[in-house]
Amino acid sequence: MKINFSKIIFLSIVILFSLTNSCKKEKNVKPERLKRDRILQDSLYRREWLEIDYGNDRIERIEVYISKSGDTITNQYKPFKNHQIDTLRSEFYDLEISKTNKENIYKGKITIHSMYDKLELNEKNRKTLDFHYVEQNEDSIRITSKKSKSSDTIEFEYENAYGNHLQGIIIQTVERDTIIKNEEMVNLFMLDLLVDNIIITDNMCLEIYEFKKNRPYNLEKLKIEFE
Repeated sequence: MKINFSKIIFLSIVILFSLTNSCKKEKNVKPERLKRDRILQDSLYRREWLEIDYGNDRIERIEVYISKSGDTITNQYKPFKNHQIDTLRSEFYDLEISKTNKENIYKGKITIHSMYDKLELNEKNRKTLDFHYVEQNEDSIRITSKKSKSSDTIEFEYENAYGNHLQGIIIQTVERDTIIKNEEMVNLFMLDLLVDNIIITDNMCLEIYEFKKNRPYNLEKLKIEFE
């Protein structure tokens, strides 16, 4: 029996090449990245508006965040008298969101309303607006901040790879120089409101900015004023 060593060598080379090429292909195959919405996983809170009718055309609308365990946190507040909103007592925001021509990028405009809407700004009256909001791509999340010292409105863009839902917190700080008993003092006002555009939320700013520590809601503690 004659053994053809040249054929054996050729077949060995072919087999070795095939195995090497197969290993390279398997090595180059990357597992698909697990895509998940990191800012909307647990559905911790549900937002609701409560309406309290005191009669005599006096109504209050209060936004509350309700946790799975039933705990509640107050947020926006809108009192009405004779079907007109009481701007001197209101604390709320207006939010507009639209899509841009950039992938996963949205455009927003937020305006805060408080008793200092019409405050004339000068050296003695100062007002600062800070807006902190969450952004995310497929790999990570981040907090972005915007500031204004001349307006109650902030325009911004944000990234969200999983839809246009937005989480944030807006903070208004007002400083007014005054004199009390011949002593120069500063009257300080601060208003912070959670910002969301969907009903079910995990708003991260609740914990990051320790928002909920002093904002429990209890119907028994409502202060009702009678005229």
